[in-house]
Amino acid sequence: MALSLSGTSNGSLNNLSLTANTGTILDSANTTFFGVDMWRLTTNLTAPISDNTVITNLERVDDASYGKVGTGMTESSGVFTFPSTGIYLVLSHVEFQITSVDTQCHVYTAVTQDNSSYTKIARCVAADGGTQANQWGVSNFTLVDVTDVSQVKVRFEVTSMTVATRQIIGSSGDSRTNFCFMRVGDT
Repeated sequence: MALSLSGTSNGSLNNLSLTANTGTILDSANTTFFGVDMWRLTTNLTAPISDNTVITNLERVDDASYGKVGTGMTESSGVFTFPSTGIYLVLSHVEFQITSVDTQCHVYTAVTQDNSSYTKIARCVAADGGTQANQWGVSNFTLVDVTDVSQVKVRFEVTSMTVATRQIIGSSGDSRTNFCFMRVGDT
């Protein structure tokens, strides 16, 4: 492999060349490769809620210390659209509260490849087998191959929330239930 570097006397690099077939050089200004964004639920979801309800009431995290890379995701009625094709790591963190014995609730990551039918591909689940109110923070992650931004989308669906003793915790002040999207590579 041949690699040549050249620069100026002040130490800044002006040229970098590689021979053919040696790979790709990435830099942090290349926001078509890199990308990260984070969204959160702004209010509690309290049962009863019908199965397969899409989580809405979402906002991009807006804390003073928050930063995203790239243009970020867009969201409409709980459906997220990716900014570019690629492989994305999708992370979910859900905070549940259950106040009755022998109950459970689920939040699924659901993906469509045709902008129509969704498949559940990952889930967060919490259950209570005890005799008192319990609260859990549950996380999952999955990879999504976004080959077409107009067709491949993701949403988060709630099931097993038909009993009034269950809720999913949200807040616009901190990220109790949140979703993170990271572009990790080309498709």
